[in-house]
Amino acid sequence: MNANQIQQDITIIKDMIAKTRRATAQSGLIFVIPGILLIVMVTAIKIFEYMRLSQLVIPTLIISITVVGIVSFIIGITVTGKQKVVTYANHIFGQIWIACGICCIITGFLFPIFKMYNWNLIALVCWPVIGIGFYLTGVIFEIKFVKWAGIVWWFAALVMAFIPGQFRFIVVILTIFFAYILPGLILNRKYKMWSQKNEA
Repeated sequence: MNANQIQQDITIIKDMIAKTRRATAQSGLIFVIPGILLIVMVTAIKIFEYMRLSQLVIPTLIISITVVGIVSFIIGITVTGKQKVVTYANHIFGQIWIACGICCIITGFLFPIFKMYNWNLIALVCWPVIGIGFYLTGVIFEIKFVKWAGIVWWFAALVMAFIPGQFRFIVVILTIFFAYILPGLILNRKYKMWSQKNEA
């Protein structure tokens, strides 16, 4: 293999990585819209707790998680459908978040329903899992701020472990906004910038 062939192979690999990053940026809405729905869900649960309507917590969880799952699925299908070629990295990205989603449904939804522990502990159980999803996404696509978002989820879980339950709501909202919605907005903005460069 001569130097020109090696250079061509390197160029092809770099081009594939660039395309994969653009596709990932396009999928930023997967984080933005579900993130907003999660904030609405958490706020509603906190209001029910304040009004001593604990019987509405589980129905709210069921409805909210179902809606978030459906919306995420629709966005994922839409984004995938726009891609001419699905790279291996994109496939791994999808599988990671499917695995994290299933884990969160089991530990943050089914276990509280089966009364294995109180629903107030959902964030403590799910946050490290979501952190893994973000960190691995950042590693795969070499996007540093996404990796840092994963670290924020882990740090938030540690913080919630050492503060009173009534203050966890604030940490939950801040984490969802700064480490879920905000990375999605940044990814989506990067996708638009790449699209404008390609059109120019």
